[in-house]
Amino acid sequence: MQMSVLQDIRLALRLYWHNPTFTLIASLSIALSVAATAVVFTAIQAVLIKPLPYSHPETLVQIRADFASSDPAQSGADWVLGRDAREVTLRTNALSSVGIYRNSLLDLAGDSLTPPESVYGLAASASLFPTLGVTPMLGRNILPDEDRPDVERVMILSYGFWNRRFNSDRNVVGRTIRIDGADCLVIGVMPAEFTFPLRRQAAHTPVPYVEFWTPLRARESDMDTKTVGVVARLNPDATLAQAQHELASINDSLVHDFPATNRDHTLRMGLFRDRVVGSAKSPLWFLMASAVMFLLIGCANVAN
Repeated sequence: MQMSVLQDIRLALRLYWHNPTFTLIASLSIALSVAATAVVFTAIQAVLIKPLPYSHPETLVQIRADFASSDPAQSGADWVLGRDAREVTLRTNALSSVGIYRNSLLDLAGDSLTPPESVYGLAASASLFPTLGVTPMLGRNILPDEDRPDVERVMILSYGFWNRRFNSDRNVVGRTIRIDGADCLVIGVMPAEFTFPLRRQAAHTPVPYVEFWTPLRARESDMDTKTVGVVARLNPDATLAQAQHELASINDSLVHDFPATNRDHTLRMGLFRDRVVGSAKSPLWFLMASAVMFLLIGCANVAN
């Protein structure tokens, strides 16, 4: 049996050597087919197969507002009114924790070695990272007492920003930097694989990734009409359907309590992973099927 296999290999090599054109065409056909399949599978693995970089992502949900307005920019927006987020946090039983965040653009002062720059990040509640189940690589999380407008400003850096701006200096934690003309204490650095939220570049943000996280530092009265993002975690004994039913009840109560601001929109809840993947799921599977078909055609061509 072994000699038969070796004889087949020698015969194949002899045929390839005497038919270089066929060998080249066959090799290119197989190489292109395998490369196309590998590229598409890599994209599918990153988006659909690989879990989100959070603890137990299957229990994370996102709360958003569906507006009665026909404006597509508002319909199904990934944000809610700050008051709605606060009221859901106070009234829910199906959610174990709720994280609140909003966009933030700050001016970082320069020094003799680095120029000043505007950096994009998030103003986040102290509950955001615990809700996601993540902790800083260096330093610590935002404390609840720091989530007020009358305390010292603090900041957590992304890994990329820490590497780019601070040369991966592990002593940056505890350093005071100047943000918007005021002192700000660096309290932590997030791990390299962490990113939140997963998003594309938008017109109102200079980059598609988050470079820092600071406390919301907002008074409750200031948050009533501001828009915020909300991510939450289901209680271990609650299902998504139960949480959605509870949110519908809370939404009805808010419409009754605040008709001027809440009668034109409805609070919705869905799995955070589904919202992140969005409409990319079907096209990616279609591309994968096409790549596999391309691979089979290439193999068939070589066999023929």
